[in-house]
Amino acid sequence: IHGLPASWYEWRGILPALAERYRIIAPDLRGLGDSSKPSGGYDTHTAAEDIQLVRSMGIDRVYVAGHDWGAAVGFAYAARYRQEVLRLAILDMTIPGFGAEEGFRVTRQSGPWHTIFHMVPDVPEALTTGRERQYLSIFYGGLYGTGDNPAAIDKEEVDEYVRVYTKP
Repeated sequence: IHGLPASWYEWRGILPALAERYRIIAPDLRGLGDSSKPSGGYDTHTAAEDIQLVRSMGIDRVYVAGHDWGAAVGFAYAARYRQEVLRLAILDMTIPGFGAEEGFRVTRQSGPWHTIFHMVPDVPEALTTGRERQYLSIFYGGLYGTGDNPAAIDKEEVDEYVRVYTKP
C-alpha cells in the first residue's frame, strides 16, 4: 500500500521480483493516484476496508506491505483482519501504541506540516492547483532524504506523480 505523495507506481521497481513468488495487488488508496475521489472516508479504517477488494478476488490470506500513509492503512487492515494477514511490513511510519509515536504525534494542533495541511478542507487544493509539480518537488527534493540522492526519483517518476496529483 503506497504512501503520500505517491501512488501504486512507487512499487513498480520491486513488483517484477515479487511477482516471481507472489500474486501482487498494488491498489491506489482512495482519492490518490487513479482511484476514485469520494467526498469522505479518508480515515485509515475506511481505507483499510477498501483493501478488502482482495476478498472479491477470492483471496483470503495476504501479506501486507505499507509505506508511509499506506503503512497506517495496512496496520488498520491487519488489526481488523488478523486472521487474514500472514505478515505485515511497515515502512516509514510510526504506529501509535508502541512508544515511538511521541516524536511523531499527529493531531490537528501538532504533527508533520503536510499532514495538518491536508486535513483542512479545500485549502490544499486552493493553494496547490496549477502548482502541483512545485508542491511535490518539496517532498521529492528533500523531505524524504532524496535531496542527498538526486537519482532516487527520476523525471519519469515525478511526471507520473504530477499526472495523478493534478487530477481533481
